[in-house]
Amino acid sequence: MRNFTNKDAAIYMEPIRQALSRYSEVTDGRVEFDRDLSCQLELTPGRPNAARSKSIVRYLGESAAMLFVIAFSMEDGTGDEACYKLKDHLIGGLYPRIPRIVPKPKSSVLSEAHLTLASAPPFDLNVDPVLFAGHLDLIGLKHREIRRLSFLGQDGQDFAEALSGKITAEPTVTLTLGTDNLSGERFGDPHAVFNAGCSYNQVCGFIAITNESSPRNQGILDELGAVKPKLRF
Repeated sequence: MRNFTNKDAAIYMEPIRQALSRYSEVTDGRVEFDRDLSCQLELTPGRPNAARSKSIVRYLGESAAMLFVIAFSMEDGTGDEACYKLKDHLIGGLYPRIPRIVPKPKSSVLSEAHLTLASAPPFDLNVDPVLFAGHLDLIGLKHREIRRLSFLGQDGQDFAEALSGKITAEPTVTLTLGTDNLSGERFGDPHAVFNAGCSYNQVCGFIAITNESSPRNQGILDELGAVKPKLRF
């Protein structure tokens, strides 16, 4: 169900600015965001998620990567059938059989991370988005089965408590794709991100470091404190 409007986008403008300012502070300003452009969410009715913006990330004063800020309504995702077909795969868990859950290959990406920004209930424009609250599923492939690999952001309990005001959510950066430092094995390729059981709209950021990028740009994700997700197989 798509329930994200231009009015919803407007209430996220200041929270996105605040969140990105905090992330930059975490790096002592070595990672900088275009906060004016990144908060200009545009609705994306032809895409599997509700709205997005695209802006440049600067690292050590130079343009180094792109930040995609994406809004997920309930059952929004990043998947599609460009490479893998839904009909050819089993579905693990309780996911609906929709293209938005189908993982996509990431051969051109060295590593990628998800940044929690803010979440708010739909249909209630009087409720301020909760900064840094976020919980999305990371979905991958195991043989012919599409299944949940892990979560991005807070775990389910901390996410719920952040939304209710019981705890304060903190900036949380989770790798969606990368290489394990110990085993040398690549994880998260292919993958999709999906807002499974949460009725809240979630706005988050994604930063990808491409294979063609300067090796030093991997430092962006290190500076932001990106951690490997707790993978399940």
